[in-house]
Amino acid sequence: MKVVERNFLDEEVIWRNGPDAEHPYESNKEGTDLLIRLNDFPAESLYTLLVNNHEVADFDNWPENWNREKTESNNRDQSDQVLFKARKRFTEARTIHKKSAVKSRRQ
Repeated sequence: MKVVERNFLDEEVIWRNGPDAEHPYESNKEGTDLLIRLNDFPAESLYTLLVNNHEVADFDNWPENWNREKTESNNRDQSDQVLFKARKRFTEARTIHKKSAVKSRRQ
């Protein structure tokens, strides 16, 4: 049996809200479970694509052929959570960097 690897980054995928802020989007394409994980940006790529619970790709830019489905329930809340988490991680990284620079100058 031949295993065919798919590059979901190049395919059209419609995403719905995921289970939590760390996993803001999920989808199922032809029986394959897809999940997006939000990472520790900027130290890591912004997103990781998980296929059937296996990490397959890290990326920063949302593919143009992927669509985030708008739902009536919590679409705005989910997007706000993702942005808040990314901003918080960026601010924490910037603060650590500044403290490290000040400490280096004192030595």
